[in-house]
Amino acid sequence: EDSLVILDDLWRARFEESPACESSSQPLIAGTLIAQWERLEVQGQGPGPRTGFCQCAVSSTSPAKRLIFGGVTDVRLSPGDAGGGGGKHRGGAAEISLFHQDVFLLDCESHASPTWSRLWPTPGCNWKYAASLNATALPRELQADGGGIDAQSLVVAGGASGRSDTDRSSIPRGRIAAVCTVVADTLWVFGGACESGPKQEVTLDDLWRLDLEGAVDGQISCKEAWECILPLSDRATVWFDSESDDDDGADLDEEHAGASGAIVAANHTGTLSKKQQKEADKKARIELKRERQQEKCEEKTNKREMKKEKQRAKARDAA
Repeated sequence: EDSLVILDDLWRARFEESPACESSSQPLIAGTLIAQWERLEVQGQGPGPRTGFCQCAVSSTSPAKRLIFGGVTDVRLSPGDAGGGGGKHRGGAAEISLFHQDVFLLDCESHASPTWSRLWPTPGCNWKYAASLNATALPRELQADGGGIDAQSLVVAGGASGRSDTDRSSIPRGRIAAVCTVVADTLWVFGGACESGPKQEVTLDDLWRLDLEGAVDGQISCKEAWECILPLSDRATVWFDSESDDDDGADLDEEHAGASGAIVAANHTGTLSKKQQKEADKKARIELKRERQQEKCEEKTNKREMKKEKQRAKARDAA
């Protein structure tokens, strides 16, 4: 059976100028660059086989220190674990795509050989990724048809499987093909794509930042908390509404009921069909969640601006 193999090896290419050579079947002009490839032995625990991650330099002065964010790992369930479904997978085995949001450092300049280290989740935190994928913990539609799931939902925290003490709305969703860069000791991550459920691809448009530490002395680490600068738009949020209902449903029920009542009152007949009511409920719920997330982002922005103003005032007083 043909299958795609995901690799996790590391290679280096050294480019050298070649001398002129006319005796070969392909004559070379003097000064032509030729790549000499070398496979490198890597130390430390890295992200493992995955694709679709983004990467950038820690700083312009340390181009050989690279930050790696996100990516996807495909795990094929055995037919017995896949719930017996036929679905969109080969040989009766569902394929689950785990979308990651972890951050790794690949240091190719500080040690004798390239060295991996995990920056986020921060070492020593009280949660970690599950060592293996428990098929019974997956939604039935994923067991049957395969699809994508956020890796953070498979977290083990404090000995309890499937939940984390980290609020899922306070960290970026796992993704591939994001854009990342480091500016002023801060990692910025924008956009990307992921899957929500059975093969539903979603393009993301949120913006996040993670403060780094030690960029000056070379001992790179990061803060524990991410900060959402720009939340997902309604167009993207709608695809995750069903899964986030489980997390936020109790908090929003009272507000949601009021919003739904307002929609019914605005209808000419005073009542809605079941289909219209369902659509109205979903729309109202998304709007309430969007407003709440926007309020959180604005609150964080205000706190950051207040901190900067205090720093400016302190600098003026010192002058």
